[in-house]
Amino acid sequence: MSGAVWAAGIGAAGRASAGPAEQRVDDARLRRACAELESVFLNELLKLMRESVPESGLVSGGTGEEIFTTLLDQHIAVQAAERMERGLGAALYRHFRAAAAAAARVPERGAEG
Repeated sequence: MSGAVWAAGIGAAGRASAGPAEQRVDDARLRRACAELESVFLNELLKLMRESVPESGLVSGGTGEEIFTTLLDQHIAVQAAERMERGLGAALYRHFRAAAAAAARVPERGAEG
């Protein structure tokens, strides 16, 4: 997964994007990839939390209820990931953004002497 997120911050030729417009696009793609990863994590967290609560058996919604709660958990996870300013996605973004900036400063080996 980190390879896909890493590639989101790097240009198509494997080097950092040169133009400011391309940089903004790469930044937006990296932010989106980090938010999506955070939403997957939150979705799994919500799913495990629901599984930990014992069912009473008194009222069962069956398959329809399972589908509804799955879709609800996905929606909640996406909304939470988009609105969190200090969550896992933000930490991943800061890490990969710094790594991409450091990689942009390193000259290519073939370009030297």
